[in-house]
Amino acid sequence: MREARQLPWPFDGFEEELAFDTVSDRTVSVSVPEAGLPPDEPSRRLVVYLGLFDLLVEQLLAAPASRGDAAGRVRAVLEHVQAADGPLRFALHEQRGGTEDRELLIRMRGKEIAVTRDWMIPKLLDEIDRYRARAGALRAALSRSGEGATP
Repeated sequence: MREARQLPWPFDGFEEELAFDTVSDRTVSVSVPEAGLPPDEPSRRLVVYLGLFDLLVEQLLAAPASRGDAAGRVRAVLEHVQAADGPLRFALHEQRGGTEDRELLIRMRGKEIAVTRDWMIPKLLDEIDRYRARAGALRAALSRSGEGATP
């Protein structure tokens, strides 16, 4: 008689991946059709995450060997997800702060460029014109004084 094959649990390694001290730095891209998704990015991301979690739970419940312990294992994964919520919120807050700082720097740099272009360069060009006029007047005065002198 054939032995029933044990299907791998869909959440194998999931708890370790969410543990704050052992989280992996791998990034995985997932393509999701945009039809039916919310228009804004945070809501779209939440729907995708919930859909992926729902698919994993469905796979867990479909595995015959894990039906008895399914609720306990899902609860354990949920506890890890909830534990990761605090550090993730802090990381997002830090990232948002860095973004705001960069935006401020960009705005200040834009104002610096505008001041240079609209005020400083025209003022310097005006000063250069005045200097050239003074230098021309000084040359003219020197040449006139040189004409009256006898060698």
